[in-house]
Amino acid sequence: MTIRERSTEETAIACRLTDDAFDRRRTEAGALFANATRITAIAGGVELAFAGDDETARTLLDFVCYERRCCPTLSYGLLFDKESRDIRLTMHGADGLADLVTSWRSARTGAMRASCAGA
Repeated sequence: MTIRERSTEETAIACRLTDDAFDRRRTEAGALFANATRITAIAGGVELAFAGDDETARTLLDFVCYERRCCPTLSYGLLFDKESRDIRLTMHGADGLADLVTSWRSARTGAMRASCAGA
């Protein structure tokens, strides 16, 4: 499968999905990101906090398992915080990931659409 570079104004990521599959996945990811209680830019990536229930944990694990196959240049982590009881998803490997996540989240809620082009 071909790896294409997807980019917004500030972020480029490598992706193995076709254009149609990428558009669907962006919508699905935006729906997931819309459930985040917090989005924080971190060095080389982004951290998202979610409710700490079992259903959310399974959804996040499924997300990471899928993303590892289609976006192999990023690293992913899940942290189950005993203090706050939330689940934190981290993604590393591209500057501007927080902006990308926020734009996809906003696109899901109808506020804005990210502009992505295949290379």
